[in-house]
Amino acid sequence: MLGAWWQDTVKTYRGNAIFVRDFRSQMRGWKPMWFWLGYLGLILLVVGSFYGGIMRRGTIDIAELQSILVGLFVGFSTLLSYLVLLVAPALTAISIVQEFDRKSIDLVQSAPVSARYLLVGRLLSAYRYVWILLMLALPFAAVGILMGGFTWPQLLATFFGISLQGLLVASLGLVTGVMTRKIVPAVIQAYAAFVVVGIFTGILSAMAAAMAFGRGGGGAPGFGFWGVLTPGVTQWAVLGTTPLGNWQAPNLLLATVTTLFASRLMMLGAASAIAPTLTPDIGRLRANSLVAALLFGLMGAFLVASLPGGMRGGGISPAMIMGNTFNTLIGFGAITVVNYLACWSFIGERKYQTNGLWNIKMLFKGTPASVLPFLTALMLVATLGFVGGVFLSSGRVSPELLLYIPWGWGINFFLVGLCWWASLLSTGNLPGARRLGGLFFILVMIIFSAVIGIITRGEGNAAAWAWHPVLGAYGEQQYGPGVLGHGLILWALGGILLFTAERKRRKIIRASYE
Repeated sequence: MLGAWWQDTVKTYRGNAIFVRDFRSQMRGWKPMWFWLGYLGLILLVVGSFYGGIMRRGTIDIAELQSILVGLFVGFSTLLSYLVLLVAPALTAISIVQEFDRKSIDLVQSAPVSARYLLVGRLLSAYRYVWILLMLALPFAAVGILMGGFTWPQLLATFFGISLQGLLVASLGLVTGVMTRKIVPAVIQAYAAFVVVGIFTGILSAMAAAMAFGRGGGGAPGFGFWGVLTPGVTQWAVLGTTPLGNWQAPNLLLATVTTLFASRLMMLGAASAIAPTLTPDIGRLRANSLVAALLFGLMGAFLVASLPGGMRGGGISPAMIMGNTFNTLIGFGAITVVNYLACWSFIGERKYQTNGLWNIKMLFKGTPASVLPFLTALMLVATLGFVGGVFLSSGRVSPELLLYIPWGWGINFFLVGLCWWASLLSTGNLPGARRLGGLFFILVMIIFSAVIGIITRGEGNAAAWAWHPVLGAYGEQQYGPGVLGHGLILWALGGILLFTAERKRRKIIRASYE
């Protein structure tokens, strides 16, 4: 079985026909040449004005010159990051939408070539284009090395980190292109996803820098491996390390593994969305998602456990910090996929047609009956990873931490119930059901906030806000039902929604046969 997987992987990546064809089309005509000339002109303008400013300053000492060149390196690499991140998602999103417009996706589905083969070719083409842009900029950056501002290892490692950012956002372009199938929305959503990813990695990088500062570390800021994937921070983080327990893991290694794994997940997700029927790509996606959930839980626990004691908040118990981290990373993290997984339809593609509430045999198949088994497995693996990370980091797991876990599970179970009703009310419109399910969740949060705000007249009454289903789980636990009580309430509400929606679904199906 392992040999068959390896052969399939080699066949998909090595000599990919889409990759070869795209290379010829990218080099054809004058459009690429004009684009590259404009790109080089922009870089020349920025670097030339910088060096011109140095020349106009006259005589400066070596220390000041090196400080100026370090500033050039930081500004130049940041500029390259944003140029690459502007180009990469548009390349993949537009190319995928064009495949739908030309109806060539139908040929792919009827040919002995999988959708994954097409997507791999598109992704590799975008990644190659990213490296073309980086290689064109290399001579301008190399001047700073000759003048002593930075070194070749710093430059090449930074360029590689920028290429990882390009690969990550190009993968996002694949997903948005497949999901929207229109050029403008695909590109806009790809950029929006890039902004969200940038904010997320930026927050994690700031946390890692705060950890290094709290430990009294000197030298360059300790941004952690997330900094490699953050524009403007790459050059600081790329040669650093991230503490994982007692091991100082190289940032570049962790960023590479994370990017490759995230790109694979997004590529499999796009391939699963293209296929109108159940395909092996859905099983691969779900198996990889379980591995990702385990690693995500481990990394989240390691990250917070590495915080110095003074930075975790005075007077707040470690169990509460770890519990709130679990609910944020695992609870809200799973919400990003629940809305897509839990909605279904009565008509349309067979993989989305309703076929029950729970079927463990369909765990890796992708039909609606597999939603609850798969979500349960996903949450279980992520929870085990997080709790295991806490144990490996501190040597013990506080019983108080276990009180927080039901809330993270309950918020997703509640959303599944909302999505079940959204699917019923959308009468077969699957995209509409997904939008409606997300809208229901937002409305519930807004309504609770508005009601509590009216009752308290806008005052910060901790006892009243402790009853908020989201904010109450993060606040002081001496008021309201507490985090465990909120978790049980969410489980009960989710169960009621699912029970009533399932009865309604079965009634509609029985009526269709009469």
